[in-house]
Amino acid sequence: MIKAKISEHESSFSRLNRMGIVAWEQVLLVLPYEYKDYTKAITSLPSSPPASPDGKACYQVTVTSRPKVAAHSSTPRISLEVSDGIRNATLTVFGDIWSWKNLSEGEEITVECQMASWQGALQMKNPVLVQNVKKGKLLPIYRGKRGANKDTTVTPKFMYEKTREALASHLDETAYFIMLHFPVMEEKQLLRRAGVKFESLQEMLKSIHNPKTKQEGMEGLAAARAIAAFEVVFYAERQMVRKPNPVASIRVDLQHIEELKSKFPFNLTKHQDDGITDIVTDLRRPYRMNRLLSGDVGYGKTEVALIPAIAARAAGAKVAIMCPSLLIVNQWAEKIKGYGSKIPVCVIAGNGKASKAENITKAKLDSNPIMVGTTALITRLPKLDWTPDFVILDEQQKHGKNHKDTITGPNTNRLEATATCQPKTSAMVNYGGMDESILNQCPVDKQITTRIVLKEDKERMFSHIKRIMTDIKDSQIAVVYPSVSQEDEKTSLIAASATWEKLFPGQIGVLHGGMTDDEKVEVIRKMHNLEIRILCASVLIETGLTLPSLRGMVVVSADRFGVSALHQLRGRLARHGGQGYFHMYVPDEDISPDTISRLKLLENHTDGFVLAEKDAEMRGYGSISEDDDDQSGVSKSTLLYNLKLMPKDIETVARNRKLLI
Repeated sequence: MIKAKISEHESSFSRLNRMGIVAWEQVLLVLPYEYKDYTKAITSLPSSPPASPDGKACYQVTVTSRPKVAAHSSTPRISLEVSDGIRNATLTVFGDIWSWKNLSEGEEITVECQMASWQGALQMKNPVLVQNVKKGKLLPIYRGKRGANKDTTVTPKFMYEKTREALASHLDETAYFIMLHFPVMEEKQLLRRAGVKFESLQEMLKSIHNPKTKQEGMEGLAAARAIAAFEVVFYAERQMVRKPNPVASIRVDLQHIEELKSKFPFNLTKHQDDGITDIVTDLRRPYRMNRLLSGDVGYGKTEVALIPAIAARAAGAKVAIMCPSLLIVNQWAEKIKGYGSKIPVCVIAGNGKASKAENITKAKLDSNPIMVGTTALITRLPKLDWTPDFVILDEQQKHGKNHKDTITGPNTNRLEATATCQPKTSAMVNYGGMDESILNQCPVDKQITTRIVLKEDKERMFSHIKRIMTDIKDSQIAVVYPSVSQEDEKTSLIAASATWEKLFPGQIGVLHGGMTDDEKVEVIRKMHNLEIRILCASVLIETGLTLPSLRGMVVVSADRFGVSALHQLRGRLARHGGQGYFHMYVPDEDISPDTISRLKLLENHTDGFVLAEKDAEMRGYGSISEDDDDQSGVSKSTLLYNLKLMPKDIETVARNRKLLI
């Protein structure tokens, strides 16, 4: 419970609502990302700049020339000279010159900068004039958040001011608020189990926001990181402890399971067979199922989930399957029909006459249909007073926690299927909050070649695409664009599709989220019938869609896509076996090393679970709390803002936790 609500008349404070802050006790949970030490300034300039400048330092110098404002410059620019009494240096400021403009010769100033050399002279690089109010202080530096105007923008200075107010008046409330996240646990117990050396949460918060030394501040941040990591393990363990729930048990007929297996279109792999056994065993037990079905794209997760679903429905259970798009809904419905034309299926999607809850007759409900739908299930099923006993969440990374919880009841068994699980789901599996079935065997023999393609290799890539279409009979190509609009032909699906049409007249299809459901279904029909050779698409094709003849794919501006999205896109290739080619095209010449490293994950790894772990190592885990839906892994981790929680943090706390038990 939040105690100190922010009153509506505090207009300046209301800016923090944009960061998810609605109460005073949340303010001190916004962590600084660095500390600036203005307690001591260097009074002597170096004789020469360091070979590799290591960050910035503060120098106390005297202005030895009047500031010179550059005339006829499109960007405001000012330059001046300074001295320590022995050595001289120059500095040039671009952009915000106003704090420098009125400096006078002989004035003593403090400058934060890097030391460099320019045309043989000592230069202060990227100079910042330290204001008098900062001198002699160690200051925590906070991230801001841009708004539509100055009244909605959270500046680092504004954040600093609010943390001062919170330190003065709301320190105890913040400590109390933290403890609310750890029920049945006392503060001393929390600190000990998280491996925190501070005597109290108040002491930790003071060290973070008002440290006497930089070392103290870093120790405070480390303690906050440990508590956030402990929370992941804490909630995972709490979810592992399940109370018996006989009502959740579904007495699936094992003989029926064997009959359904015999109708499977391919030979089941051992892992598929084991996965079906895991799910059936869970359904028959007097506990709610909470299981992750993880396997690479094309490893047959759908059938592993579908066979128990059909058997559960036959045993009288209500079964719902929630999919990320109508196209995937249709695929599920068709596969269900493949196991028997008399199995009733009710499709519920975002629009269309058949999807409206009021049009689902009582006779239809009395037949206990398998409900297959998009997130429209969330609003439609309650209107029907229909709660599933068994729910399958296909491509779970596409569904937020609120979606998952809304569609389930207190007795609902839940199965989440994924090719690339969320990092927070990975944490749940690793630390006890979720059971797992892994499919590591592909039912068909396929090889996917994955390459990063830079701008200079563009022509070679297009030549290769043409060879695929020529050499592989009935092969199709997909070109995926990050945007749909016509603003930029390089990244726009609509603009680029016109160019493709000129090159391959009559062979181009377009698919994106702005199309009607009927238009999307028609495009997929043409793809299946080989009426289209090249599909220009948005990420709509990312998840779960089966296009049997798709052999090549180009993702334009691949740096704009996440690891999970790229892995899913790659999974559209060679679904029935054979060779596929996945090109991650990066036309931007100014690409960061971190981005290249992220894309190389796709070159080096094909297993979805391994990718999730590697991705987590780069960007941190998201929260697994019951009230947080953030997936970013960076901005918030349940309690704390601006904390990038890494797998090693979780592992450390989990290891310490075992030693204490």
